[in-house]
Amino acid sequence: MEDNITVQLPKITPDPPLDNIYTARTANNYDDSPFFNRLKTYTRFQEIDWLHEYKKERQLSKSMDIIPGISGTFRRMQHTGEKWVVIIASALLTGVIVSVIDISSIWVNDLRNGYCKTNFLQSKITCCNAMAEGIKCENWHDWDFSSNSFGHFLIYVLTAVVLSIMAFVITRRHPNAAKSGIGEIKMIICGLIFDEFLSFGTLFAKTASLILVVGAGLWVGKEGPLVHVSCCIMSLVSWIISRHSNEALKRELLAAGVAAGIAVAFNAPIGGVLFVIEQGYSNLRINNIMWKSFICATIAVVVLQSLHPFTDGRNVVFTVSNNKDWLSVEIFPFMILGVLGGVYGALFSKLNFKFAEYRSTHFQGVKKSLLEILMIAVVTTILTYPLIFGKLPLSLLITRLFRDCEANDSTNVIGGLCSKIPGDFQLKAFTLLIFTGIEGFVLATYTYGTLLPTGVLMPSLAIGGCFGRSLGLIVDYLQTTHPHWKIFANCPAYVAPDAIATSSCISTGAYAVIGAASFLAGITKNTVSVVVIMFELTGALTYVLPIMISVLIAKVINDSIVVKNFYEKWLRFSSFHFLDQNFKDLKPMPNISASQVATVPQFIFYLHDTSGITVQSLVDILEEVEEINAKNRANNLHNISGFPVLASRSKPTLIGWISKNELQVELDNISSLPQYNYGQKVTFKPGGKKFQLNYGRFSEFEISDDDEDQGLVYENNNSEDALSLNHVLETCDVIPVFKATLPLTTLTDLFYKVNFNYILLTNFHGEFQGVITKYQMIDIVESGFRDTHYGQST
Repeated sequence: MEDNITVQLPKITPDPPLDNIYTARTANNYDDSPFFNRLKTYTRFQEIDWLHEYKKERQLSKSMDIIPGISGTFRRMQHTGEKWVVIIASALLTGVIVSVIDISSIWVNDLRNGYCKTNFLQSKITCCNAMAEGIKCENWHDWDFSSNSFGHFLIYVLTAVVLSIMAFVITRRHPNAAKSGIGEIKMIICGLIFDEFLSFGTLFAKTASLILVVGAGLWVGKEGPLVHVSCCIMSLVSWIISRHSNEALKRELLAAGVAAGIAVAFNAPIGGVLFVIEQGYSNLRINNIMWKSFICATIAVVVLQSLHPFTDGRNVVFTVSNNKDWLSVEIFPFMILGVLGGVYGALFSKLNFKFAEYRSTHFQGVKKSLLEILMIAVVTTILTYPLIFGKLPLSLLITRLFRDCEANDSTNVIGGLCSKIPGDFQLKAFTLLIFTGIEGFVLATYTYGTLLPTGVLMPSLAIGGCFGRSLGLIVDYLQTTHPHWKIFANCPAYVAPDAIATSSCISTGAYAVIGAASFLAGITKNTVSVVVIMFELTGALTYVLPIMISVLIAKVINDSIVVKNFYEKWLRFSSFHFLDQNFKDLKPMPNISASQVATVPQFIFYLHDTSGITVQSLVDILEEVEEINAKNRANNLHNISGFPVLASRSKPTLIGWISKNELQVELDNISSLPQYNYGQKVTFKPGGKKFQLNYGRFSEFEISDDDEDQGLVYENNNSEDALSLNHVLETCDVIPVFKATLPLTTLTDLFYKVNFNYILLTNFHGEFQGVITKYQMIDIVESGFRDTHYGQST
């Protein structure tokens, strides 16, 4: 038999890690604890170890506190100030980049109709100095003077097709730039490792393709994707500036990026902060993210406003230009809008996923996907061209819907919204609004989910605004034709019986605002943030209470139809798994213990293994594990992320846990050394030859045997000649270990509130009883706690 080889390890720089391995960088090591200062590795789509990351940060802060003198003060200031430099720099860049997106998308959309004679790079509203509609602008040249001619229509269609195809080509090379990104960002903040989703390539592709898609006039919004853009900026700035990368702190910064994205999307910094809080990031404490989010959102909006990207240059994107108060009787139509908003959210999700399933079976491959984008562009332009409302950019459409008609405004330039004759119902405007709302609903539900950057926030506002304004026209008609009704007795425009009122006290623009708010709440399931966003968006302080009522009704109705919001359903459709914050409301939880849902892993390591463990046997195990995980790539339920370590087969006392990724990295480093053979014995016991990856270099040191630490006595088994991997062993004092009698309700709370990725169970004697992972817990909860899930082996 060949003798075991013991070789002193040279101090060399290891090979670069595998492409799918992310190695967390650490700051200067001031702490003596080997566990919290060692490198932590994560693979793609793995959950971070929240306990490790936060404890490592606390250890770093404590170690800095004991450094004396100016050097210690400087290090502490540098460590504390880093995150604020990242936040401020990211907010500044977010404001600049979003203003570029806004201005560029407006210019591209205007280019479909003509160009500015004096400056080709100016948009129409800038070129014409915000000239009122209906007045010919001499500085603007239309591609065809007759807006109803076939030539103008042909240019309108071709430009939409070209812009959409260009956006598709860009997004195809960077598929992470598709859709909104809000759902994926939520998963990342909750701990998912998905670095390429926040890369520079994704940021560039999202920015460029978003300008093209919005400019093409498709029924998609850029507001949701702006959250993805702002988080990409935050991630890149953090990577450039920060000296160390703590994955937990990085996610606190990303939460601030979400707030900035919503803030610049709607010019609503407070709404952005509330949006982050309402998303329910259970892994982040509110006091840790609120102040960062507020600073980031405020700076981003200030920069955005200073660059004047909005067409009217005001501090609110859309204004409700009226001084009218609402009547008590209007509570009922406001409630109707709330019901419509709740139903809209459910129908939108249902129809969108029907389209997504159809797309997954009929439009696979590059050619078919390109054909689909071509069809969307052509159909959208053909359907929207005849409708004056549908042809407008969504932001401009919402501006028109939210605006009340002035007393002397009788023009027909916005579809007859203000061409009102006392006593006559505005049938043309009503019909156009209904058709535009239905048309936008169908186009938006199909377009979202394609290989384009798309959002649902602005389309929801536009669709809700159309239906809200149409309902407002009905109420306005009733008030002007029946001003003597008692329900209108408090109306300032009250007139004598049998007379027709020449003016109205009904704000049809306010109905559009309330409809937009209820539809936005229906699709997002957010409430407080929606109310505040609509207030900051419009400045309609008088109508805050009606907005709250409609949003409340929309939320209740939508919750009674569907459990998850639109983004969460898309996460499940894309095979992302998460523990819903309302898991206790999904199904009644049975009164059982954790041991009844625990599983016994297929692979278990033992500190004392008479058969002997070699490097080759570990490599074979990891290869088999990788094959198992590859089969379950679309479903993480049965993925193997680590191995429990027990004392022995005869005495299964739990010693600790070894992460698969940590072990993989160590074996890769071993295999890079030519003096080691695959027959080298390996032990997880203290003693023997041991090496660790210490700041990018191998180093050798000895550890004395101290078997009594675990209350066990090990046989010698020549462990001094074996390679010790004890340093990758996470002992029971740093991993989640609980008694097997733990109630299931408490177990679920631990996964959600403490963010454990796995929980190991033991009996009262410390003997291993099983393990349950976060993904297994998610499956058990969402399956309704069926008995078929209990006690399965993995």
